[in-house]
Amino acid sequence: MLQSIQPPHIAAFRVDVHPERELVRVAPAGELDLSTAPKLELQLHELRDSGFRRIVLDLRRLTFMDSSGVALILREDRLASAGDHAFSLIAGPPPIQRVLSICGVLDRLPFEGSRIGASATRR
Repeated sequence: MLQSIQPPHIAAFRVDVHPERELVRVAPAGELDLSTAPKLELQLHELRDSGFRRIVLDLRRLTFMDSSGVALILREDRLASAGDHAFSLIAGPPPIQRVLSICGVLDRLPFEGSRIGASATRR
């Protein structure tokens, strides 16, 4: 008797938004790739348009990131450098940080310190 083998359940990508006193923390969860990066980019755009001037992208719940995610992060960093808002990152798990390292951008991105208030936020 043949049994069908089901692929392991992959949780759907989602973006949680946590407004805090001086900033908004955006926490994507799941795989950030070509198919999900537009959803995150739209959320970041909407937050900027609604007046948030400090955006922190929390990478801790990502399970995978491809070059689409890296490109999105670099675009957001460039927008912050040229615009009127601040942008920083909370480091993700080792596989996510490794992608940024392999792409050669890890050292040029603004990562938060141990707490959000102690940041290397770039404006």
